Amino acid sequence: MKRYIGNRYGGSERGAILFLCILLVVLLGALALSFSALVQKNSGQGRFFNNLGALRRYAETGLSLAIHEIGYGVNGGDGNIGTELWVAANDLGRDGLAGTSDEGEGNGIPTPGEPNVAGSPIGPTIMGMSLCVHAWPTEWPNVTRLVSTAFNGESIANVEVYTHEVPRPVPDLAAAYVDPGTQIKFGGNLTIDGNDYMPDGTAGTGPAVYGISTAIGDPAGSNALDLIAQVEKKYYDQVLGKAGVPSIGEVTAVDANALFDEFKARKSQEVASGNYTDIKWGDWTKDDFQVTYASGDVTLGGTATGAGVLLVDGNLTLTGGTNWVGVVIVRGDVKLSGGGNEVQVYGSLVASNANELSFRATGDPQLKYSSWALAQAFRLLRGRPEVVCWDYL
Repeated sequence: MKRYIGNRYGGSERGAILFLCILLVVLLGALALSFSALVQKNSGQGRFFNNLGALRRYAETGLSLAIHEIGYGVNGGDGNIGTELWVAANDLGRDGLAGTSDEGEGNGIPTPGEPNVAGSPIGPTIMGMSLCVHAWPTEWPNVTRLVSTAFNGESIANVEVYTHEVPRPVPDLAAAYVDPGTQIKFGGNLTIDGNDYMPDGTAGTGPAVYGISTAIGDPAGSNALDLIAQVEKKYYDQVLGKAGVPSIGEVTAVDANALFDEFKARKSQEVASGNYTDIKWGDWTKDDFQVTYASGDVTLGGTATGAGVLLVDGNLTLTGGTNWVGVVIVRGDVKLSGGGNEVQVYGSLVASNANELSFRATGDPQLKYSSWALAQAFRLLRGRPEVVCWDYL
């Protein structure tokens, strides 16, 4: 009878195999955990960079909004968004406490969490992003520094630019500019003169322009011919300027409504509709140029004077010895009546949406083009900001 005799080392081999299996499982588990941690780290980094990239894009949008604010004088026209009251003393960092050396403390720019920093929500709600922008004047003339900050609970992105203010060009105006289709009625001894003058009556340095201008017609010249047809020949020599008499011609269209709104955003004062006698709304001899906005029909009389821009959201009547230096923009009909030999407007009179431009003068009032007066008036509009330097902080 045969007996099977087992390997006396069989138990040890099985133990070694079991140990190796356990070790292998542990190693595989460790590798899995390491891989999971690496994936999470990379995923977190990816979210961070994606988040930072989105914040930077929205910070750039904030700069565009601030530059638009400055250029068009809207929302205060200062370029500050959510930081209007922020000052250097508020530079305390994210915790809003002095001496903690936390993020943003002492960096010279508004940081979320600091006093007087109120971010405006921007972007998809799910991302929880907000935006603030601050603007500073610099030691360079007409150069402004802006820093835009976009942030959420995870990240902050700052973008900085320097802008230079490019002076606004004066549009192609005349002594009087009217929209096509306006009806013109002459009477008396009114003179509309497109030669260039200074407000003291001396000759200016600019070239002559049309006495009356309008937008280019289709075909070209048709709008000017329509205006000329409304002027009796006996009044031809009362419309002076380039191209002979009557000096009526076409120029590149002036968007008078847009110009009206731009100046209105910079208004120095607002007056109600009514009759005003002997008022003084600015003084060109004292470099006091203002933007005066009238919310309805206005009549100026007596020795009423002004300098800068007069905006009338209705009809305008000029009588007596009224004198304005600058530009007058009217969203309605214009009537000039009465007066002695005073010049009623030095600069340009712009009639927008007018049905009628009526000149019924009993004296010898005048409209005289003045490039100098227009230049002073357009100084009241800030120039277009032009970016000269851009950086990520």
